[in-house]
Amino acid sequence: MSTYANGGIGVTDEKIKTNPTEVLAFMKGTLKALKYSMQHRTEMVKIMPGYLGIKDAALVEQLYDLYLTRQSVDGSVDDHWMRGAIEFTQKTLGGTAKEVPPSQVFDFSFVQKAAR
Repeated sequence: MSTYANGGIGVTDEKIKTNPTEVLAFMKGTLKALKYSMQHRTEMVKIMPGYLGIKDAALVEQLYDLYLTRQSVDGSVDDHWMRGAIEFTQKTLGGTAKEVPPSQVFDFSFVQKAAR
């Protein structure tokens, strides 16, 4: 089953050039939070209602379970998802449908470094 990004981190080339240490530290924290969210169901279903505005405990548990089936375990996404995201963005912005390689938009090198 494909994974789906439920968020993302955008960083400018300038930020990467001027402060790669900060970008890497942020990624490490993000991966730590991702891992925690996937391993601590009880805590997460207590936290989620406040963020989602949902009071139905059964629905929150179902949403958490769905989250687990779709979540990337390492912070990356597959090629199919990246191409879909590019296509969606092109349509949303009204741009041309020219082929844009995922490597031109996505860079998981900081995710990979943070995971080590």
